[in-house]
Order: sequence, then C-alpha cells, then structure tokens
Amino acid sequence: MKQCTRCSRDRPPSMFSKRKRAKDGLTAWCKECVAEYHKEHYRVHRLKYLGYQKEHRGTHRIETVGYQKQYRQTINGCLRKRYQLIDYRCSNPKAVDYGRYGGRGIKNLFRSFDEFFYHITVVLGFDTRKKIGDLQIDRIDNDGHYEEGNIRFSTRSENMLNTRRKKCLL
Repeated sequence: MKQCTRCSRDRPPSMFSKRKRAKDGLTAWCKECVAEYHKEHYRVHRLKYLGYQKEHRGTHRIETVGYQKQYRQTINGCLRKRYQLIDYRCSNPKAVDYGRYGGRGIKNLFRSFDEFFYHITVVLGFDTRKKIGDLQIDRIDNDGHYEEGNIRFSTRSENMLNTRRKKCLL
C-alpha cells in the first residue's frame, strides 16, 4: 500500500502511475487525484487552451494546406483520399451521396486503407510510378459492394456508362 500525498488515502500500487525518477517507481498522487487536477485545471484555463489552438491553426494554415496539396499529388495520398470518400458515402447518413451508396445497401468491405491499397497496387497491378490522373475507381457490378474483385480503374466516360440509368435504357 502507498499513501497519496494529495488525498492522504492508502491505495494499492496499481492506483498510481509509473515514474522512473521516484524511489519506488510510482507517482506521488494517485490516478484519481491526477485526473481531478487536470479536469479542474482545464476548466479554469479552458479559454487559454482554446485560444492557443485557434491561434496555432491560423498561423500554420498556409503550411498545412500546402502540405495537404503536396501529399494528395502522390499516389498514396490520392488513393487515401479516394478511400476516405468511398468509406464516407457508404457509411455516413449525413453524406450527400449516401442515398445512392449506403442508403442502397452498398458497403465498403475493405477493412482498412492498407488492404485497399494492397488490392489496388498488387491485385489490380497498378504501377505506383504512374500518375492516376483522370482515372476513377469504379465498381464492376454497380449494385455490388466495394470489395476485392468488384473494383477497377476506369476513365470518366467508361464510368458514366456503368450507371443504373444506362442499364435501364439498354
């Protein structure tokens, strides 16, 4: 048992965080007291923290936007953004396109971006040294999910022919 110097209660060692510099290897305050302290400190200094965050965002906005533009021009950045958009419109009811994707029952069955990226580069054989450019990710079966074997790269004109309207007219 160890006594907390803040609340003066005897507590088991598991109630204290680790601290290498201390003789016993534990902090002086128990985890509950530390949490209380930080909660109260944030409540008192909340405006200072929020002001700093806004100020920091404002001064570094140009750098951030520049970095994002640069990253999205890479293959990895471009595919990551497309994966996020696929996931968003299939799973978020607030998305504008949700009715045409998630609302119809279409799901993104890739568990992560890494699995998606592997499928694009290895299974589809996309050369990462090549630019994506105007290529779009398209589902082969328009009523199927985003999954292995049902996605491909296509041009805009090919993608426009793979719609529910076009299939009804033909």
